[in-house]
Amino acid sequence: MSIESSNLETPASSLPAWRRWLAYITVATMAINWNVEKLLHFKDKHYLSPLMPLLLILVPLTIYDAITRGRRADPKSFSFPPLPSLIWAALAMISCLWIAKFPGGETGKAWLRGAQASVVFGLLAVWVFQNIARSPAEFRKLALIVGVSAAVCLLIALRQYVGPIGLPYDPRHKDQDLLGASNIRLGGWYDFRGTLGALTAMIAPAAAAYAILDRDSAVRSISFCVAGLSLLVTLFAGGFIGATAGIVAVIGALVAVRSWRAALMALVFLLFIISVMLPRLPRNNPQAITEGVALYVNDPATEADAAKVPSARLRRYQAVTDLLTARTDPMDLNSKPNWHKGVGCGQYQSKVNGFYQAPYDKPGSTTDDEAAFGIYVDEPTTFGLFETVAVELGVPGLIVVLLLFACWITSAAGAFSRLFVNATREAATLALAAMGAGVGALVLSVFGNPASQGPGGVFAFFFAVALCSQRWSATPAPASEHSSA
Repeated sequence: MSIESSNLETPASSLPAWRRWLAYITVATMAINWNVEKLLHFKDKHYLSPLMPLLLILVPLTIYDAITRGRRADPKSFSFPPLPSLIWAALAMISCLWIAKFPGGETGKAWLRGAQASVVFGLLAVWVFQNIARSPAEFRKLALIVGVSAAVCLLIALRQYVGPIGLPYDPRHKDQDLLGASNIRLGGWYDFRGTLGALTAMIAPAAAAYAILDRDSAVRSISFCVAGLSLLVTLFAGGFIGATAGIVAVIGALVAVRSWRAALMALVFLLFIISVMLPRLPRNNPQAITEGVALYVNDPATEADAAKVPSARLRRYQAVTDLLTARTDPMDLNSKPNWHKGVGCGQYQSKVNGFYQAPYDKPGSTTDDEAAFGIYVDEPTTFGLFETVAVELGVPGLIVVLLLFACWITSAAGAFSRLFVNATREAATLALAAMGAGVGALVLSVFGNPASQGPGGVFAFFFAVALCSQRWSATPAPASEHSSA
């Protein structure tokens, strides 16, 4: 079956030019995450993203649109946030009620930082992106801009990859020349590989969808390169596994609609990357990925190769388990365990620190001591979204986040099957890209956080696309836009 272009919206529904350009700037810059520690003289690392100030403009505009469209009795042209997003944000906001000494000391600031994932990336940004464009054609432009932005980050990572392997950063010798980017710091325009991995987990499957279905041969070729480059330069295990899972989901969706040739092409591409390319790469990607998922690692303090110690991640998991099963009030035998409602947004680190005990004692090395990452100190940006939500918002919060992913993936998957059969190419490609990105983000959430500053904008964008694709699939396309089988 050939698939033709479809608009699904009337030309009169297009946004004004200045609004479209504002949307283009937003999606082009939202994945950037600058460390402004030295620039603004902060005492510690402090990251800022262009998405934050842009949302201050976009959220009021979205509210204005909601009001004006309601007055025109045209509510169907406006989308409201999904229920899981609203509940997740509500839980994060009300969790301040059980934070001790709130908002004194650092608890208030920590709460605001912790609420960012649910309120900013899980709700506000999703709501904005649901209404930032009104047709698949406009969303296609935005998706391609997101892909170009990610490609720039990946090209920077490629330059780091082919360059010399740098020495680990040593906080005791801050002025030492590291000679290049180490595997930990191979992150494109990010500081660490974990953040690049979170971006890759969503971008690679989306690029694979465009490499298969887009109508433009140049877009297909570039998307193919972006998908392949994503898998080759990503040394964060969670990012690679998430990206691979997302591409497998794309292949599965193509099989479900009986697009056998496209599915076979995607499968051959994935197998070629994994079985032929990865083992021959200079940085030994398979070893880096294997070590990233290992719960027991070699102890560099001993010369014995067989000396294995619990990884920093395993020690953290044990502390998290002990915290969740501990009573809210240790002195009250009738108090409920922490998993009932969590310890409050932003309180993960401070609360988990109190539950390390031998033999899973707290990794005690200096935070910036790169040689100890993964062994004696947690590798930066590798705290899983699921574990963080479970600690801060309890099992109810974790269930809500899982429902959010279910809403994302099922909306996109169902829309793709209907749009593909109805021969609406732009919408079908967007739905497939959103579904793959959703699966990638879901798997990544075990190892990292896709709803963090930087990749969080991409997280919100593809979630919004999945929701919009569901609306497009319920809108009959004009008869002229259907192709003959």
